[in-house]
Amino acid sequence: MSLRISQLPLGALQTNCYIVGDSESRDAVIIDPAADAEVILEKVTEHDYHVHEILITHAHFDHVIASKPVKDALNVPLRIHENEVTQLREMAQRARLFGIQVPDEAATPDGFLEHGDKLQLGLLRFEVRFTPGHSPGHITFVMPEYKVAFVGDCIFNNGIGRTDLPGADTATLKKSIVEQILTLGDDFMLCPGHGPTTTVSREKSHSIDLAHLIQFG
Repeated sequence: MSLRISQLPLGALQTNCYIVGDSESRDAVIIDPAADAEVILEKVTEHDYHVHEILITHAHFDHVIASKPVKDALNVPLRIHENEVTQLREMAQRARLFGIQVPDEAATPDGFLEHGDKLQLGLLRFEVRFTPGHSPGHITFVMPEYKVAFVGDCIFNNGIGRTDLPGADTATLKKSIVEQILTLGDDFMLCPGHGPTTTVSREKSHSIDLAHLIQFG
């Protein structure tokens, strides 16, 4: 298998959508269809991917704006943590609080994911880790054999997720990062919801926000 990760910063908040694919089998999944459905679908077509599923780290509006058009176009299931359903349903009204107009409807989930779930999607394998704190049902998708984790807005390159939003909690975020992200291994690549990728090692040694959270959070 030859793993290919396409990072697409989309929408007003430049939220990262990831298309994770195998360039040999053409198996693929979409993580966080943030916005600009046509861009996502063009990338799928460009690589001749067979998309098995849409996976959502959390349902803050900027991560799911294109969820319905992408799901409808590809006719594939979408899964998320059950604690995110309300936010998914209220996507449009929550976006308006930030002065951003989005479609009235997000996609309807076809199933729910929990901590410890193991996903086999074609040749692609993921493990699910429950990482709340930034959002009550935030989850991280880990590919252990490739040492890659899709961490949503839990942790960033030199930053951590906001905890001043409804349903967020600083102590919970700290627990998630310390127990579920930093334990992955120093050489794991972290693919965040905004900004460039990073590694566990880099964040341990360079992130002022992370150091502050661990010491005072």
